[in-house]
Amino acid sequence: MMALYNEINVGRLNRFLQKHLSIKGPPPAPQLAGDIQPSLGLEVDVDTFYLQGIFRYAQQINLAGAVGNAGAVRLRNPVGSNVVVVLESVTVSVRAADGVANLIVQGGPATTDLAVVVAATTGQRIDSRGIQNATSILSTDNSTPTPPTLQTERRHLNAGINSSVEMVLIDDAKWSILPGDAVQLTHTALNTVLRVAFQWRERHLEESERT
Repeated sequence: MMALYNEINVGRLNRFLQKHLSIKGPPPAPQLAGDIQPSLGLEVDVDTFYLQGIFRYAQQINLAGAVGNAGAVRLRNPVGSNVVVVLESVTVSVRAADGVANLIVQGGPATTDLAVVVAATTGQRIDSRGIQNATSILSTDNSTPTPPTLQTERRHLNAGINSSVEMVLIDDAKWSILPGDAVQLTHTALNTVLRVAFQWRERHLEESERT
C-alpha cells in the first residue's frame, strides 16, 4: 500500500481521537488536509490527558534542618529518558518552628542527583489510568553548607512564618525540563526545614522533537 499524502505518524494524537470519541477501525486522522478547511475544536481538560500520553504527578518533600547545613530539593529528568517534563507548580510551606523560607530556584543541565534520592512510588501519580511511576527523579540534600547548584538562577521564593507561597505556572510560562536537565530549590538559611511540593506532567518525546 502506498503511503498517504502528508501521512501523520504521531500515534498518540490519533489514539486520543479514537479513545475520546470511541471511533472504531483504523486511525481517524491518518493525514493532513491538502487545502484550508474548517475545524471543530474539542474541549480538552486534564481528565483526558492520559488519552494523549500525558501523565501527571505530584510529590511533597519535607526535608529536615541540619546544623550548619543548607537544604536543597532537585527534580531531574534523566539523560536518555525520551520524556519531556513540564513543571506546573511549586508550593513552599512554612510553620512557625521553621522560620522564614528564602529559596533560590535554579534550572539547567544535571546528570546526577543530590545526596538522597526520594524513592519513586505509585503515590506520585495523579490519574490512576496513566503510568504509575514518574520517570523524573526527586532528590534532596541537607549534608553540606553549600549543596550542589545548577547553571541558571530563575526565581526567588520567600515564604513567611505560618504561610505558604505557590508558584503556579500559567500555560505560556510552564517550565519544560528536557532529558539531562533539572530544576532545583535551595534554601539560603542554614539548619532550616524545607517543605516543597512539586506538581508536574510527563510525556514521551516524538521523533521530530528529539533534536
